[in-house]
Amino acid sequence: LKATKDLLYRPPLQIAMGNACGCGGNDDGPIISEVTGKRKALLVGINYRDTSSALNGCINDVVNQKAILISHYGFDEDNILMLTEDETEDRRRPNKKAIIDGFKWLYTGAQAGDLLFFQYSGH
Repeated sequence: LKATKDLLYRPPLQIAMGNACGCGGNDDGPIISEVTGKRKALLVGINYRDTSSALNGCINDVVNQKAILISHYGFDEDNILMLTEDETEDRRRPNKKAIIDGFKWLYTGAQAGDLLFFQYSGH
């Protein structure tokens, strides 16, 4: 990010699109796309506290991912929705309804050139 007089300039970003292994699903490698529009992210972290399947670090994963999206990829904090067990508002706690509503929020108004990001950390 580069600050100019009264504006904050975000240069277009090129993103490699693909699955978790970094491949684009064909032999040509990852697909490169230029991001010129909005950047929105839905981050879900569930540690399953007080259960026999408890995990450690899933909430930390999404907290760290949020910081990286803001510092390295030009996301605005207002355009990142985080659902974790640490949230105090029911609508931000990671349950089926909140996750479905989160996806609706993520894709509502999406256009060509936007970057929509989803991360789930948990079982």
